[in-house]
Amino acid sequence: MHVKYVPTVLATLGFITATGTSVNFTIETKEFDQKDSSTSCLYGLIADNDKLILHSSLKVSNIITIANLILIVEVKTTKSVKFAVIYQEDILVCLNRTSQQVECYMIKEDYFNITIKYNATSKLNEASLKVAVSYERKYFFGNVIQLPHISDTMKSTLLLNNDRLPLMSHKCETDFIRKGSLHFCCEENNIVRTTAIIKINGEVVSKSERCAEIQMLPSKETLTILDFECSFCDVQLLTSSCYYGNDTSGDTSEDPPDKAITTDDSSSHHYELIIMLRITMAILILILICVAFICIKQVKECQRLKNFKERNERPGQAEQENMISNVTTGL
Repeated sequence: MHVKYVPTVLATLGFITATGTSVNFTIETKEFDQKDSSTSCLYGLIADNDKLILHSSLKVSNIITIANLILIVEVKTTKSVKFAVIYQEDILVCLNRTSQQVECYMIKEDYFNITIKYNATSKLNEASLKVAVSYERKYFFGNVIQLPHISDTMKSTLLLNNDRLPLMSHKCETDFIRKGSLHFCCEENNIVRTTAIIKINGEVVSKSERCAEIQMLPSKETLTILDFECSFCDVQLLTSSCYYGNDTSGDTSEDPPDKAITTDDSSSHHYELIIMLRITMAILILILICVAFICIKQVKECQRLKNFKERNERPGQAEQENMISNVTTGL
């Protein structure tokens, strides 16, 4: 049964006097420890990939009826001015460990361990968190801790020679093809371990922390595919690819140096031809289906007319057979 949350804060931390009996609540939440959380990062977490795990404890000075005890977890984000409840449940329910976010363990009659598990999200980045309890409609809170930096790596910027790369396959810009050198960086406002990787036709040619570079590109005589990857803690990738080579029109020197060309002429004609062939085949199949439908309908109509004609001819034949039978009988 849920009890309505009443945020009545007393003058002293975690102390209550009820019906002449003093009850002292001691709520302590440990500071974030990287080793406790589920992550491959050495520092910080990756949003939508890692799991934030925290540990807290609740000690009660006197034995009370825990059925009246409500456990609460509150968070204040960097964009908010006050705490908001993200979890509120009877401690008996928490002890059953039916929630995937908060689990409670009774160590003694007056001592509980609390484990908090939340998926790391960008909203929890460097937020403040505290654990509280509600007892007899009064509210008591523990210490406030700061959550770690949680990087939203999917919003990172990929830079090639100081120009932003689109997160899609595209034709390489002619400017850096002329220069023959590449300087690729993974730019983001996060602190997780980041590795920049450059691949040529699927083979890693440069790999380094944050930025990678190569000084020479393959010639334009053959098709070359360049992959630029940002690896975050070796578990999440952000990739951009571009291509150049014998599929280009040969006039790349006249292309604007700062404009990424997203189509290739010969490849475009090739794809258009394939699309036209597929459309033509689809039309032919549709025509054949229509012809077959018409033929089947005509056959059915002919059969219907034949049956109708036979039914009309049968009465005359029967009459003629009766006349022959009568003549034979008279003889």
